[in-house]
Amino acid sequence: MSKAMEAVSAARRNLVLDHPFFGVLSLRLDLVENGSVRTLETDGRKLWFNPEYVNNLSKHELQGVVAHEVLHCANGHVWRMEHRNETQWNHACDYVVNPIVLDAGMVLPQGMLDGTPYKGMSAEEVYERLNQQPPSSQKPEGTPDEEEGESGDESSAETGQPQQQDGTEDGSDSQPGSGNGDGDDEGPSSNDQGDGQDGDDGQGNNGGGGDDDGGGQGESQGDDQPLPDGSECGQIRPCADDAQPELQADWSSAVLNAAKRAESMGKLPAGLERLVEDIKNPPQDWRAILRRFVQQNAMSDYSWRQPNTRFMYAGLYMPALRSETMPPMVVAVDTSGSIDEITLSQFAREIDSIAADMQPERVYVVYCDAEIHGVDTFERGEPIALNPKGFGGTDFRPVFEWVEEEGLQPSCLVYLTDLAGDFPIAPPDYPVLWGDTSGYGPPPWGESVRIRCY
Repeated sequence: MSKAMEAVSAARRNLVLDHPFFGVLSLRLDLVENGSVRTLETDGRKLWFNPEYVNNLSKHELQGVVAHEVLHCANGHVWRMEHRNETQWNHACDYVVNPIVLDAGMVLPQGMLDGTPYKGMSAEEVYERLNQQPPSSQKPEGTPDEEEGESGDESSAETGQPQQQDGTEDGSDSQPGSGNGDGDDEGPSSNDQGDGQDGDDGQGNNGGGGDDDGGGQGESQGDDQPLPDGSECGQIRPCADDAQPELQADWSSAVLNAAKRAESMGKLPAGLERLVEDIKNPPQDWRAILRRFVQQNAMSDYSWRQPNTRFMYAGLYMPALRSETMPPMVVAVDTSGSIDEITLSQFAREIDSIAADMQPERVYVVYCDAEIHGVDTFERGEPIALNPKGFGGTDFRPVFEWVEEEGLQPSCLVYLTDLAGDFPIAPPDYPVLWGDTSGYGPPPWGESVRIRCY
């Protein structure tokens, strides 16, 4: 057994003892030593590693890097890439998993991507935010453009990965993957399974981007977004589409079992609670739920609140038909600053689409933080756009008080918020759906749906 193979095996054993959640899951990956990969790489079944890179890490850094790769599998990053650029997807996923590794008390090699600003976000959310940044803001500070040169461009084009900086432990200048094919074949391995394909699986310097499992997606779209250099400690190799259902089911079951074992030992990192919860209760399609909620309340109905004047002369208090069309609809937007532009934009598009289909008499959009800062009224057929005003504290009561003061009897009210605020003591007599952007809920009354936008 080579020195590098022994080091990775030891890292997994230590993880089982010190961080059982990561350790148990790491044992699912077959170790394959391969000098062609940049650092470490996984497709959810194998864990390829560059021996020179491994030998340059401390034992604690190596444990952190193995845990980093395990989290890519546990979070489903190897099958969730879809149409996205492979390089950018890898970086988005790193932003997600690095804080979890650090919060668990482990360390990572110096220069790794700092995911602190993205804590709690999904890889899809981070990916969209990276796409919104200007290219210059995605380069590390102090990296001059003129240093990239032709060689840097050629390297990036071949590998589908950003160049490494000199002086980092991740430096590619010391990696044998820069053209040395000696390690491409089997090499020392703890598992002969797949050795026959490892020479091809290394993909030169492609980081998994050239195999038939969809690795070419990154190249086809082009690396149009420069990303931080010297920041990679592990890669994702997308799995084949036909292998995704089985792989996802296997890892979901394994994650729940590992979490249960870690919880019994009191060693489940707090940052993994959302992952476990999402596996137990998969995220709902909030768009479908929002549309169904509005449709269910779009029918004309009878209301005791509005008496039927046709029977008033006889002293009979009978309910009146509210409308032969869909009554007005109220949309409330929490403007306390807790809702990002992506969520606001996608929510607005969905509301506009629903209103176009259902044709309510009128749509009132109320902007409120601790008080109401504005109301936009859209007549039937008018396109709906959201223009938030406010950015103070959060209090939900003013919206319901406004509806009461205006004498409205809406078909329904939809409130987009993070649910961190003061609620009215009693619910109104019309349906309310809370669009929860943070998972802070559940609300004390009304329906709710978790909204995640990427």
